[in-house]
Formats: sequence, C-alpha cells, structure tokens
Amino acid sequence: MSYFAGIDLHKRYLTLCVLDPIGNVVVQHRRLTTDGLFAVLGELDGPITVAVEATLHWAWLHDRLVAQGYVVQVADPGQVKLICKARCKTDPIDARKLADLVRSNLLPNIWVPDPTTRANRKLLRGYAFLVRIRTRIKNRVHAYLAEINLASPATDLFGKRGRIWMDSLTLPDEVRFQVDGLLELLDFLEARIRKVAKRIEQRVDMTPEAQLLITVPGIGAKTAMLIMAEIGEISRFPSSHDLTSFAGLVPTTRSSGGKTTHGSLPGSGSPWLRWALVET
Repeated sequence: MSYFAGIDLHKRYLTLCVLDPIGNVVVQHRRLTTDGLFAVLGELDGPITVAVEATLHWAWLHDRLVAQGYVVQVADPGQVKLICKARCKTDPIDARKLADLVRSNLLPNIWVPDPTTRANRKLLRGYAFLVRIRTRIKNRVHAYLAEINLASPATDLFGKRGRIWMDSLTLPDEVRFQVDGLLELLDFLEARIRKVAKRIEQRVDMTPEAQLLITVPGIGAKTAMLIMAEIGEISRFPSSHDLTSFAGLVPTTRSSGGKTTHGSLPGSGSPWLRWALVET
C-alpha cells in the first residue's frame, strides 16, 4: 500500500500526518523529533510520498528524507494557503492538509535546486548580504558628517584621500567615536568581502556558462554567478515571460474599459535575482 505524509515543520519539532490512498488517517503525531519521525515512517510497509512546505528550514529535512529513499515534494506556502483556506489553523491540521494535497496530486510544488546550486546560492547571497551591510555603514558615516555640515573634498569618501581627510578632522567626541567605530567595521568587512569575492571568482573559472554571461556588458563575475544560482535550470521556465516574472520584473497591470495601466513591481519572485538585474 502507498502512503502520503504531510509534515508541518518548526524549528524545534515537527508534526506528522500520514494518509492511505483513500484519505484515511493512518498515523498522526505532534511534536516529533527528527529521530522520532524516521522511526514512525520506518514502521510503514509501503512506499511513502512526503510533502513539506518551503519554510525557512525545509532544505535539511528534504535532504535527510531523500537520503533515506523517500519521495519528497516541496510545496509553495503561499499557494497552499490559497488552495486551503481554514478558519482553524493548528499543526495537525496543516500536516493533514499537506498530506491530502499530495495524495490528491494537487500539491503546488516548487523546483528544488540541486546541492551545488544551493551551495552557490548560499555563497552569492552571503556576498550580496555583506555588500548591503557595507553600503549601510557608508551611508551612516555620510549621515554623521552631514549632521555637522561637513562634505568630503574627495570624490570617494572611503578612498585613500577621503580616509586621510576624515582622519584629519576635528570632530565632536561622540561623532568621532561613532565614525571611528564604523570605519573599523568597514575595514573588517572589506577584508571579508574580498575573501568571498575570491571564492566566487574561482568558481567562475570552472563554470563556462558564467564566463559566457560575463561577456554581456554590465555583468561581472559575481553578478553572473548570482544570476545563475538564482535561476538554476533555465529549462524549468517555459518562456521568457515566466523567467522575468520569477525575477519580479513584470509590473502589475490593470486593464479596464479599454484603458491599461502598469504599476509597481510585485513583491513576489526572487528578490536576489531582481536586485542583481536591477543593479546591472
């Protein structure tokens, strides 16, 4: 007999619901540990298809289940919410909902990246995160100087001339304390960014597709790798429209009475891919 399992995953525990082919509850457990989950699943005498939502912590569970030989489908949480609206929401209900959807072949699956793509995403998103922090630190230093009406004579405040100029300033004690602290953070962050960037460039050298992307004006090594990591397998997109929609670059459209207006970009899609393409 085949079984269909839904897992509602939380940081410290998970809830399991297993259904048979006609929808009867075979197993239901709340607040299971990982070891307890595999012990329960191991007692069932047939193939098991497992459904789990793509929450923040789904990847490790997916990998563990696949390694144990289970068929695993990962669901889009937003689509699941649209399909199954419930006034009463509990962990057992959520687990039963996932089990029912996978049993009925109605689970809104997402594409699951392979381990290499996931590793590249982690590396590139980590790099983008550090760059964003660097920008915030620089903006903060600019703000402190602007508060006391100081403007750098150097084009780049954080270049060699700009740093010499900041060191020569006589600043109020609290401003000097804050600026010096931020500059120390910036120096440490720059060193870390260079280290991550070197790691990315090494991967570019081993990736012919990334080298091809670099030939496009405005796309450097890090942007090329980020685009590749976020898109994954290009074949999973039926058309260019689907790809741009995934990137969050298709504006909202309202059409009525022969009049069409376009609004802002939607919040859906990959924010990292959108950031990379907009910055390019």
